[in-house]
Amino acid sequence: MSSFTLADVQGVVGGDNLVRASAVDATAMLLRAILRDVDVPAATLSMYSGSVEARFRIGAATTGMLVMGAPSTTPVDVAIVLDEVASAPVAAVTVVNADDDAAASTVAAAGSNAVSYGLDDSAQLQAVDLDDTITGSSFTLVDSGERLPVRLRILGERHVMATLAALAAARALGVPLASAIAAVETVPALAPWHMELLSAPGDVTVINDAHDASTDTVGSALKTLAQIGRGGHRTIAVLGEIDGLGEFIDENYYALGKLVVRLNIASLVVVGQKARHLHNAAGLEGSWDGESTLVDTAAAAEAVLRDQLRAGDVVLVKASASAGLRDFGDRLAGVTR
Repeated sequence: MSSFTLADVQGVVGGDNLVRASAVDATAMLLRAILRDVDVPAATLSMYSGSVEARFRIGAATTGMLVMGAPSTTPVDVAIVLDEVASAPVAAVTVVNADDDAAASTVAAAGSNAVSYGLDDSAQLQAVDLDDTITGSSFTLVDSGERLPVRLRILGERHVMATLAALAAARALGVPLASAIAAVETVPALAPWHMELLSAPGDVTVINDAHDASTDTVGSALKTLAQIGRGGHRTIAVLGEIDGLGEFIDENYYALGKLVVRLNIASLVVVGQKARHLHNAAGLEGSWDGESTLVDTAAAAEAVLRDQLRAGDVVLVKASASAGLRDFGDRLAGVTR
């Protein structure tokens, strides 16, 4: 068994950094599960996601080093990563996200001491055939032509990317892929309100993803909901206010409203007047057969859904933490924490 502990974290202040920090957290939790029952050489792991850096200690001593970019919508700063690799007291292995445009230069500079992961064809560990259901996400891992099925109990492309990152780091540490895959497949959940699958009364599924939000994570969550809907479930999105949109707040909400329509989400409930453009954009799309409702409070949203919900429905709850929809999602699912 190899211990895996957080030694230091920098750059977590608020806004988008909270989203980036959750990418680090998810990757770290999955890697911890992989290392729980295996022994690997002691090492230090530096993990970056945007401007967030976390340093983990594997084992008691520092005899090796991993430097990696966790999944993020913000490209990792290649100069910082390479500087850390160059200044490492021992040879460092670099683990990079191949879907990050800056990854190619990182891999080239790291040479043979690099492991890449992602959805792109250039990734050494590539995920293909992604699928989302009410039991979790699945994909096929391609490694040098070998195809390995991965069936997760956690949900969403963001968690698939975190899984890929953890598998790549495990491979760099010498853990056989089959063992690493078996470990991540047993993880039932990562953290409350992070694409959390909850079984609600009446055969309804709630995806509570109200820990925090950015336009990218809302878009990703909506795409996951739509994928589940293609399995025969009616889809409902409850979306609240998103912090940190700045001067482009109206344009961002409008784009998300149009995305709801394009993905053919059956019903949209928008909570909060700041997000009204999301509701307005959906209503302006004449080709949409769905319905959009704007309410002021979570209590009002709950009343709307109580009249709508039926067996087989899947409800996504997504907003920034300040919108207060975490507890709403839990109440909808009948969960007490």
